Amino acid sequence: MLATPYPHLETPTNQPAHLKRLPRIRVAQIVMDYLTHRLVSR
Repeated sequence: MLATPYPHLETPTNQPAHLKRLPRIRVAQIVMDYLTHRLVSR
């Protein structure tokens, strides 16, 4: 497992980063939701 500066994230080797508390939620999903909603609201 790689070390991350964010204690609420896990980044297993050869797998996408995800939340520790909700492992089914990937960081990429959060970023895409943020970008989508941010661009729509402008």
